[in-house]
Amino acid sequence: MKLYISILLCLFSITLTSQDWTFQKEVDGIKAYNRTVKDSKFKEYRIEAEIESSLESMVAVLQDIDIYLDVFPDNKSASLEKTSGETHFEIFLHTKTPFPVKDRFTYSQTDYSYDSASSTVNISVDCLDNEYLQKQKDRGVLVIDCKGFWKIKDLKNGKLGIVHQFYADPGGMVPAWIVNKRTIESPIKSIKSIRKFVKKKAYLNRSYDFINRD
Repeated sequence: MKLYISILLCLFSITLTSQDWTFQKEVDGIKAYNRTVKDSKFKEYRIEAEIESSLESMVAVLQDIDIYLDVFPDNKSASLEKTSGETHFEIFLHTKTPFPVKDRFTYSQTDYSYDSASSTVNISVDCLDNEYLQKQKDRGVLVIDCKGFWKIKDLKNGKLGIVHQFYADPGGMVPAWIVNKRTIESPIKSIKSIRKFVKKKAYLNRSYDFINRD
């Protein structure tokens, strides 16, 4: 009887988890979901996909600020402001928005780690409200409420399993439906771009000390 109850509880838990996210669309094997966020009109998105690549090539693409606008095309400019070794990056972003909505500015902190037990690179992304960002407030709206992550798992078959999840409140006066639609279309475009870049010679045969496979 106890075993039966335990199974029911597990199934109930799984059901709640699956209902948490609402499936939006699938394009070229890239699945997009979103879900409501408490006390916010803006939704959090989640992307699931597979990419033919190595962990190192994927990291090399994501860390290359020179192609940032190609990978994340909604941005007007991107600059690397601070870095510490292979795992800590602080990036300033100028995000373009349709007229007459004001452009957005973000200063984010990105940290990389590697879990050898699951062969997964974890990337956390957090917005920072700092002096550098505050100097931009005459240019547009400052985005300080955003947070997300990437989980990049080596599937051991020449492919990576990707989970990317992110939430941002763009602030200011902007229709929520426009932002929520954009947060489905834009990350799908990003995954498509990444699939192309990881195959380029510049990103092959890379190595990182923090990805320790021993």
